[in-house]
Amino acid sequence: GHVATNSNTVSAIRAFQTRSALEVTGLVEPADETWTKLLAAAGETPPPPPPPPPPVAPSRINGSVGQWEKGAVNTPADVSTVQRLLQTAAQKLNDPSLDPKGIDGKIAHLAANSQTVSAIQAFQTRSALEVTGLIEPAHETWTKLLAAAGETTP
Repeated sequence: GHVATNSNTVSAIRAFQTRSALEVTGLVEPADETWTKLLAAAGETPPPPPPPPPPVAPSRINGSVGQWEKGAVNTPADVSTVQRLLQTAAQKLNDPSLDPKGIDGKIAHLAANSQTVSAIQAFQTRSALEVTGLIEPAHETWTKLLAAAGETTP
C-alpha cells in the first residue's frame, strides 16, 4: 500500500521528485523512476537488470554437404543444418527453388533425385557462385547461405 497519508512524507516525496526532475505525484511506486532515483540518492542501487540472453551461435557445418559424387561427407547433422538454412532462405527470398522440401538429414545418393542438391544448385545459381551442388564449411556458398538465411558468420 501507499504510506502517503502522512503529509510530511508526501511533501518530502514531492520535494525529492521536484529536485530529481521527476513527475511530481507525491507517490513512490515500486520499480518506477522515483523509486530507482530514491534508492540511488540513498546510496542503494536497484538490482541489476537480468543479463541479455546469449546470442544464438550461428549455424555451422563440420563437413561438406551436397552431391555424393563430389565427395560430400553429408553427416545427418550437417545436412539438416543446410536444409534448414535453405528452407529459411527460400522463405526470406521468396524463391521456392531453394526449398529442399523437408529437413530429414539425408541426401539421395543420386543427385538427380535430391531436392537438397537441386536447392543448393539453385542457390549457387542465384548467388552467381560456381554451381557445384556442394556446400563446404567456410566456403563462399556456405557464407552466402548463412547471410541469405539471416545468420551471420562470426
